[in-house]
Amino acid sequence: MSTTAGFGTKYLGFSKRQPDGTHTATEWATAILPIWPLRRHQLVVGATSGQYHRGTISYVTPYRIVASTRLRPLEILATYLAWWVLMPGIAVGPIVLLNLSGSEAQDGFGPNLLAILWLIFVPAGIERLARQVRQLPGQR
Repeated sequence: MSTTAGFGTKYLGFSKRQPDGTHTATEWATAILPIWPLRRHQLVVGATSGQYHRGTISYVTPYRIVASTRLRPLEILATYLAWWVLMPGIAVGPIVLLNLSGSEAQDGFGPNLLAILWLIFVPAGIERLARQVRQLPGQR
């Protein structure tokens, strides 16, 4: 499982940690956003680590597949809604509203800096919160 610049495969839709320490998650084909669900696994998730190589950082999360399970239609729908509707709305909604408002508050570099910071920190904060709620290991 690997993505390069958002293209490849990725696990999404993690369940909360089960008593045996495993999670279930769906493997998705991705092109920045999830495109098509491939399969669902019960797996053990290791801690994510960053690796620096030739001027870039790549993040690696080890997984050990315990079993294959059936795809869950509601989880698939929730993933599509979260990634195609909710996240874009949260990420760019305030920026669009600022530009549509026609106010003088959008003049200057301040609102642009705020928009850049919003785009960086809000999605990252949501992902971090989701990892905590689902009791996934953090980054090393």
